Amino acid sequence: MLAGAADVARHTVTVGHRFASLCQPALVNGAPAIIVSAPAGPLAVARLTITGDRVAAIDLILDPARLRAYVVED
Repeated sequence: MLAGAADVARHTVTVGHRFASLCQPALVNGAPAIIVSAPAGPLAVARLTITGDRVAAIDLILDPARLRAYVVED
């Protein structure tokens, strides 16, 4: 588990660039999110909890059964 802005930033810089072209912004249940998709469908959903002007939490959905509910429209 990552905790704190420095840990999240370090991880994002290290591995995030590999997924950037697969990401698009979305709203999930009214909250900001990032959907990571491949041609076969969604790979992950990152729901963001915003407190003030900061990301307070990132909840990742990686379960294939739950991901089927997310449809990405162009």
